[in-house]
Amino acid sequence: MDDETLYPMRVAVSRTGITAHVLRAWERRYQAVEPVRTETNRRLYRPKDLRRLKLLKRVVDSGYNIGHVAALETEALAALLSEQAAPAVPQRDLTDTLPSWDEPAINVDLLTACQNAVRAMDGDELMHLLESALIHYSQHNLFEEIVLPLLWQIGTAWQDGDLRIAHERLASGVIRTFVGNLLQGPKVDPAGPQIVVGTLAGQDHEIGALIVSCLAAAQGWRTIYLGANLPAEEIVAVAKHTGAKVIALSFVYPGDDPRTHQEIALIGRLCKHITGLELIAGGRAANGYTKALADIGGELIEDLGDFRRYLDELRD
Repeated sequence: MDDETLYPMRVAVSRTGITAHVLRAWERRYQAVEPVRTETNRRLYRPKDLRRLKLLKRVVDSGYNIGHVAALETEALAALLSEQAAPAVPQRDLTDTLPSWDEPAINVDLLTACQNAVRAMDGDELMHLLESALIHYSQHNLFEEIVLPLLWQIGTAWQDGDLRIAHERLASGVIRTFVGNLLQGPKVDPAGPQIVVGTLAGQDHEIGALIVSCLAAAQGWRTIYLGANLPAEEIVAVAKHTGAKVIALSFVYPGDDPRTHQEIALIGRLCKHITGLELIAGGRAANGYTKALADIGGELIEDLGDFRRYLDELRD
């Protein structure tokens, strides 16, 4: 394997079996690996990073707490797995799964409770769990540590046949209502910068766009949320009429769709006629449109943290 090869996050996720959300958490809290960063702050992983992540996952799956092993050298991780007479496995400290104000953790118990509510088709319980989490989590961390991993797991289970489409629809409906209610909360300065958020025609999943709208509003941006499946010319017309500084697009499904490629090319042509208008994009399927977005000068946002930093820098 060429040690100069660099791999994007989607390849790291595929080859290591670690979800993107967990991988970001391991990097942020425990410095499990230090990926290369591009000028646009995208993560790129070396072969040695992938090998280390695979070892870490195997060690954690065997019962060790990530907080106990993340600082070990790669050789020490391999030694843990190869020992014939392994020492007693450190038990997971239950406090590691509880959120704290300064360093919230991915709460496995809460995620499991949310999954169980979905499997039981108990929308009221799912809403109760999400609302209760607001006591312990900042809005950003609630999205990143609970809502997005839950959506990912539900989508994967549905694709694998472990959940019915009705489970996915119920969960999406509850989460859409929950996030929509949060969007109504922030009181934004009427003189603040404006952002238009939505999805292009053919992109029917709107929760990612809703989450982005909430985060933008929480940072003082006046947010115009347009919903899902809107033609490019309509989105640009709203941005021009309102004097918006940014158009933010969410791509969740489908990925690498010919119709979506056409819509991206069209929105790029239309945006050229508006001075100072920035176009950014993100979401689970955004990597399928990397070249199309680059061709129109769009900025690919890797995660919610990158999105918040981008808005701060643009506002400054």
